[in-house]
Amino acid sequence: MANDDSTLIALEEKFWQAMVDGDPDTATQLLDEPAVMVSAHGALQFDRRQYKEMAEQGPMVVKGFEFGDMQVLYPNDEVVQGRTLRLQ
Repeated sequence: MANDDSTLIALEEKFWQAMVDGDPDTATQLLDEPAVMVSAHGALQFDRRQYKEMAEQGPMVVKGFEFGDMQVLYPNDEVVQGRTLRLQ
């Protein structure tokens, strides 16, 4: 696998910008299944349908985002992306 950090980072930015823009369809298309989200509340595994429901009906509205400490790791043939994310 070619290590193309810039492509992966651009996709991550596209996902979060879709959330800011109120476009859960675009955000959902960028997810793999199952997807995993890790937050201060713990880890959550979900599929695209569940994510779209959360994005459309959930109480959280993303007004902005900022990445910090962005790293793309290639431990094997799978990609793991690590970062600090601050939401507004």
